[in-house]
Amino acid sequence: APADIPKNDISLVDGFSLNISAIKSDPPIKIPLCKEDRVTSRCAKYVKTCEEVPSEHNAVVPLEVAKVEGDNVIIFKRIELNENILKRSSDVRKDEVIIRRGAKILPQHIRLLGELGIEFIEVFRKPRIAVIPIGDEYVSGLAKEYTTYTLCSIMRNLGYLSVHRLGPLGDDVKAILTSIKELLESGNYDVVVTVGGSSIGLKDFTWLAVKNLKASYSFRGVKIYPGKTTSFVGNGDKAIVVLPGPLYSALCGLIFVLLPSLRRLEGMSSIRADKVCCIGTLLRALSFGRFKPFSKVVYSITKVEEGHIYVEPFDIMPHNISQPAKANSFILVDEGVDSIPKGSPVEVRIVEGIFNL
Repeated sequence: APADIPKNDISLVDGFSLNISAIKSDPPIKIPLCKEDRVTSRCAKYVKTCEEVPSEHNAVVPLEVAKVEGDNVIIFKRIELNENILKRSSDVRKDEVIIRRGAKILPQHIRLLGELGIEFIEVFRKPRIAVIPIGDEYVSGLAKEYTTYTLCSIMRNLGYLSVHRLGPLGDDVKAILTSIKELLESGNYDVVVTVGGSSIGLKDFTWLAVKNLKASYSFRGVKIYPGKTTSFVGNGDKAIVVLPGPLYSALCGLIFVLLPSLRRLEGMSSIRADKVCCIGTLLRALSFGRFKPFSKVVYSITKVEEGHIYVEPFDIMPHNISQPAKANSFILVDEGVDSIPKGSPVEVRIVEGIFNL
């Protein structure tokens, strides 16, 4: 902060400033009003809310407990030292850190920055994002593709306004690679998101394409179920995120890979997108079988009944499209956990812009 707030002691009320040493008896007390050109510790001065309090005075009497009679003010209530005064620098002290690098600028920062005389600040630009569905069936029109529309809507909901859904690409390594390279080299996009063709099927070629791109960091797959084929290629300030096609899986990849990548690119100090909002009681047991080694994402409906929080989990069904629409929260189950008994306390998680809890 370049200055103190307030810069001087100010009044918190409309009333009369005075020095409490002028009060010699119990109320009511008569104190002379200060002359316009002279303020002393023995007189009272009318002040408005947020007006500077004269240095000779150390308290303010509200209008409600005072009455002007001629050249005097009658005070009907005992006043204490510094009462109704906001002391200099009690709000913000000069050189105090008010917003740290990597913090999100919120509307409530506007007044604070303005009061400090800061009209402009340097910020990170939001990433520009291209989203591409992958699959011959979408190119030919044999199937409709909606997952990319969902993902684009979520990102816009979160403030990423430069998000463009592009036309689908077929299951062709060269076509996918060429298209992504052209998009990144055009200078119009910072992040390319592919949706579909991420697994190891006979026609899943997305990773085969993107792994040939120049990279300073990359990984193939994550230890999260659903969404385990989510992959990443990064090079400087450019990134390619490979997401699965099923919505359940794609949302898991978005929450744990895509959104943290976007937050990192825009300079945020905290890149995790999900957060724990409460602790609830599990209404039925869960079992994970062969997915015990993975972190598990379980969509759920969280509700409050008679002052208690209950969590109704869905079974993990990656190709189920209604669960993401019905859920208002999710549970993140740790690696190595193969079951959770009914009645167990669980952390209820949300991501703003996705879950409406």
